[in-house]
Amino acid sequence: MSIVPLRKVTLLGSSRDIPRTLKGLQALGCMHLVPLDAAAPRSVGAAEAQGTKKARTALRFLLGAPAQRRQVEYDEDFDFDAVATEALAVRRRRRRVQARIDELEARIREVEPWGHFVLPPLDEMAGQRLWFYVVPHYLKRRMEPGALPWQVVHRDNRSEYVVLISPSEPPPEAMPVQRSRVGVVPLDELRRALASAESNLEDLQAQRWSLTRWGSLLIRNLARSDDLAARTRAREQLLREDGVFAVQGWVPVPELARLSAFAEEEGLACVHSEPAHDEAPPVLLSNPPPLEPGEDLVRFYQIPGYRDWDPSPVVYISFALFFAMILADAAYGALLGLLTLVLWPRMGAEPSSRRLRRMFMAIAAASTAYGVLVGSYFGAAPPEGSHLARVHLVDATDFASMMPLSIGIGVAHLVLANLITAWIRRRQWSALAPIGWCLVLIGGFIAYLGARTAGLSSLGIGLVVVTFFTSQRPLTGPGAFFLRIVDGLFAWTRISKAFGDTLSYLRLFALGLSSASLAVTFNRLGTEVMGNGLGIPLVLGLLVLILGHGLNILLGIVGGVVHGLRLNVIELYNWSIFDEGTSFRAFRHKALSVRDVE
Repeated sequence: MSIVPLRKVTLLGSSRDIPRTLKGLQALGCMHLVPLDAAAPRSVGAAEAQGTKKARTALRFLLGAPAQRRQVEYDEDFDFDAVATEALAVRRRRRRVQARIDELEARIREVEPWGHFVLPPLDEMAGQRLWFYVVPHYLKRRMEPGALPWQVVHRDNRSEYVVLISPSEPPPEAMPVQRSRVGVVPLDELRRALASAESNLEDLQAQRWSLTRWGSLLIRNLARSDDLAARTRAREQLLREDGVFAVQGWVPVPELARLSAFAEEEGLACVHSEPAHDEAPPVLLSNPPPLEPGEDLVRFYQIPGYRDWDPSPVVYISFALFFAMILADAAYGALLGLLTLVLWPRMGAEPSSRRLRRMFMAIAAASTAYGVLVGSYFGAAPPEGSHLARVHLVDATDFASMMPLSIGIGVAHLVLANLITAWIRRRQWSALAPIGWCLVLIGGFIAYLGARTAGLSSLGIGLVVVTFFTSQRPLTGPGAFFLRIVDGLFAWTRISKAFGDTLSYLRLFALGLSSASLAVTFNRLGTEVMGNGLGIPLVLGLLVLILGHGLNILLGIVGGVVHGLRLNVIELYNWSIFDEGTSFRAFRHKALSVRDVE
C-alpha cells in the first residue's frame, strides 16, 4: 500500500550492442525510459503510425464479425500486411455496398406507393410531363390545380398520392406541398438492383468470415509490430557518442537486482542513484490484490506525486462506503452482487477486468450491509420482531441522527487525510500544521454536537498550532519569525474551506434519503395501481414497480459513482495530495488481447 521507490539507472555499452540491449530491456520489462537526446529526429513517423492504425482497424473489423472461423495458429503461410490490406478492402467495399442498399431501400419506399410504372419518352407525351405530390388528407382541400388534369393514384391512412399533367412545374400555390422526386427508374429495376446489392453484401460477408481465421495471428503480429515501434522510439532516446551509447530510466528498487544481473551478463556498465530533490520520477503504485481496484479509481482522476502518499486504499474503501450510503437499500445491493456474479466468468480474462469485478463485488457487499442497517429492502421495512428488524440500527430518514452521522464521516475522512499528511512530513516542524487542522475539525464537530467548551478549546488550540507551524520559511531572525506568523494567519482562510468541505458530506444523507423516498413512493404507486384485483391492474402494478425500482437503482448508481468519487478526489485530495504525478510505464513487450483491440 505504497508508492514504489524508484532509482534512476543509466546503462552504458558499445553502440553495436544497442539492438540486443533494447530487446533484453524489453524482455525484462522493468524500466521507465527517460529521453537522453531530446533533439534527436523522430523516425517513428506518420507512415508507421498510420500502418499500425490500419492494422488495428482491420483487426477490429474481423473481430466484429458475427461468426468466427477456427483460428490458424501456425504462421508459415501468414502475410500480415496482405491480410490486413485485404480485410480493409473488404471493409471499404462492404461500406459502399451497404450505403447502396440503404439508398435503394429508401428509394423503393418512396416509389412503392406510386406502383409500377415506366415514364414514356417526352416526344410521346406531346410535351407534357408528370408531376408527383404526396398530399396529407388534411391538406387536400387546399389543392388548387386549376385547369391542370390530375389523378389520385393511391391512398393510405395518412396521404393521397396525386399526379398532375403539365408541360412545366405547377406554381407553388397550386399545391399545398412540395413535389415528390420519384425519378425515372422503375420499381422493378430498383428491386433488381437491391437484390444484386444484397447478393454482393453476402459475398463480402463470406470473405470477411473467411479472413477471421487469421485473427489470432493478427493480434500476435500486431503486438510484435508494437514492440518494434517501441524499440525504435527507445533507440531515438539513447545518447550515442564515439561508439558508446547510454540509456537511462527509472527502475523499481525491488527490480534493481534483476537489472544489475542483466547488465553484468550483457557486459554493460550500470549506474543507479536516488531521485534528486528537483526530479519528479514517475509513480508506480503497489497494493495487495484485494485493494488493487483503488488504483483504478485513483488513476481515473489524478495520480499522486512521487513524494506524496498512495491514496488508493483509502479511496477504495471510502468510495464503497459512500456508494452504499447513497444507494441505501439492501435489495439493490444484492441485485448488484447477483449481476456481478453472473458476469464474473466473463470479467476474468484480463487483470483490469478482474480488478473491476472485485470493485463491483465490494460495492455490492457494502451496499447490502448498509441497506440491512437502514432496514430497506426495495423500500420496504423488515417485519417487526424479525431477525432483520433487530439489525435495523439506522434510520435513513431521521434528520436528527443522519446529519451528525454524515458530518462525522466527513470529519473522520478529512482528519485521516491530515494525519497522513502529518506522517509524510514527520521529519519537519510543518507536520504539526495538519495536526492543528485535525484539532480544528474535531473541535468544530464536538461543538456542533453540543460540547461547546471542549469543542471551542480544541478549535482554538488547533488554530494556534496552525499559526505557528504552517510556514516553512527558514527561521533566520525576528523578521522571518514575523513572516511565519503572517503565513500562519493567512492559513486561517482555510477555515471556510474546512467548513464547506465538511458540509459536503451531507450529500450522503441527502442522496440516501432521496433513494429511500423514491423506493417508498414507487411501492405506494405500484400498490395503488394493483389494488386488490388481478389481470391488467396486477400487470400494470408490477410494471410500475419494476420500472420505478429500476430507475431508482440507475439513479443510485450514477449518484454513488459521481458523488462517491467527488468526496474522495475533491475533499480528500485537497487536504492531502499536493502534487500530480505521471504513471510509471515500463518498457516491455506488448501483450495484446481482444479487449485491447476493441
